Amino acid sequence: MKTHILFIITFIPILLVGQNNGDRFIQQGHPYDLLGGSINTITQDNWGFLWFGTDNGLSRFDGYNFKHLHNKSKSNKTNPSKNYIKKIFLDSENRLWIGMHKGLSIYDDAIYDLRSIPEFDNLYINSLKEDANKNIWVATHNGIYILSKDSKEIYHIGAENSSELDNKKVNFIVPDQHNNFWAFSEYGIHKIWTTDQNNIKTSFSFTNKCKVNISSYSIKGRIGFFVIDKENNAYFSVDNTIYTINLENDTFNLNDASIVAQGEEYLCAQMDSYNNLWVGTRYRGITLFKKKSDVKFTQKKYWISPNRSYDISNTVTTLYEDNLGNIWVGTPKELFAMKRNNTQNFNSIREGEDSNSLTNRIVTGVLEDENTNIWITTSYGLNKLSWLNKDKKGVHIDHYINEINKDQNFDSSNSLQSLISKDQNTLWISTKKNILSYNIKNEQFFEDKQLSDFLKNNNLKMARCFFKDEKK
Repeated sequence: MKTHILFIITFIPILLVGQNNGDRFIQQGHPYDLLGGSINTITQDNWGFLWFGTDNGLSRFDGYNFKHLHNKSKSNKTNPSKNYIKKIFLDSENRLWIGMHKGLSIYDDAIYDLRSIPEFDNLYINSLKEDANKNIWVATHNGIYILSKDSKEIYHIGAENSSELDNKKVNFIVPDQHNNFWAFSEYGIHKIWTTDQNNIKTSFSFTNKCKVNISSYSIKGRIGFFVIDKENNAYFSVDNTIYTINLENDTFNLNDASIVAQGEEYLCAQMDSYNNLWVGTRYRGITLFKKKSDVKFTQKKYWISPNRSYDISNTVTTLYEDNLGNIWVGTPKELFAMKRNNTQNFNSIREGEDSNSLTNRIVTGVLEDENTNIWITTSYGLNKLSWLNKDKKGVHIDHYINEINKDQNFDSSNSLQSLISKDQNTLWISTKKNILSYNIKNEQFFEDKQLSDFLKNNNLKMARCFFKDEKK
């Protein structure tokens, strides 16, 4: 019996740099590739796409090109705040929560669904986080709100919880290693935790009775950032000073914190996978802090602009580390990135319309049939790679596009997710909307109603991968 092996490939954007640039940040694309000049927030979804929130909308980067999502409704022509993206957050279900200058939306890429939450239409969204019960915590200019994962229930942390936090502008909200949330308002710092009826710490719940507890600590000055490392040490800036403090104590006292650095205006920070701290400044580029001991750090300066001048070209508005360890930098004008590690070279097959190219660069599945043809599913279309000689050095690629139930707006019928051989002449292929059967001999797509109905009846969005055992 011949065994078919299924390879499931997840697309991850590759940082494209023409040569080894060492410790340098390289501009990514032309400034006009992004919808707005200032890049305010960056995140990466489970598909590997990088998302950039700007002053004028949302941009998605697939490793090669940018695609833009811009709110073009008539009501927003006089309300530009609906396209002013302040924060993007990816939840545990791969949904993007998009916080705007006024408003909050959820984008589910699996079903191409973008919807707004009307209760937040007049709120400024500053920060978004998720708790263990998959509730979303939202920091706004009017305090903190907690949303159920289906966004149907909302709880506002108000005066009954804390007079110091009630209706205050909250700039950051950060979870620590012990299920506490730390919020930062114009009053200072607030530690928030939830207990059940027996006063045992738990996660916030809309179904089980619980109590929201808050301890507030007054701090005078501008708080620029707050991040927590793997050892539950907090790093934060107040005015022109960076502090660090361990959060294992029950109380928070700025006098107990150690000073890491001083002398610059600190705007944002990112803890990387090596537990290093990257800090963006106004006019002074980036400083990388590597920890040598509890109180000692090495520092390395990175200037975004080569002239190292004190101007907006060296102002950093956001920092982000992607799944490959690359560091992305948003500035008021451009997008930059630095490749963390060198990788070995691979021969690549690019996207195109000729017989040496794929229908789309985002590969989601690969399968070899009994005739040594390689079948490749992509985010747009099916491809068959045939070898031109026995040495497997030359290739010819045929393209197959599904025309049945083709969606004019989002072509989910050709956004293929995975494949497996049903028999010698048939492939099963999953899309973002159903399951297809592809007849290899007749070169035709058909919807497999039985499998598609199984997904629908069990409230399953789509099949991400297939597996076939040896039993008939």
